[in-house]
Amino acid sequence: EADGWPVTTILRGNVVVDNREFKAAAGSGQFIPRKVDAAVTNRPVA
Repeated sequence: EADGWPVTTILRGNVVVDNREFKAAAGSGQFIPRKVDAAVTNRPVA
């Protein structure tokens, strides 16, 4: 079992998020609404 949080997100060779900072250009993506699982929101923040 692994436990952690992504540090960097890369989309099609471009860094989109780095150390929780959004880096992508405005208008370069599409918002898709999602629900966050309770297992994520109910645990303490490190």
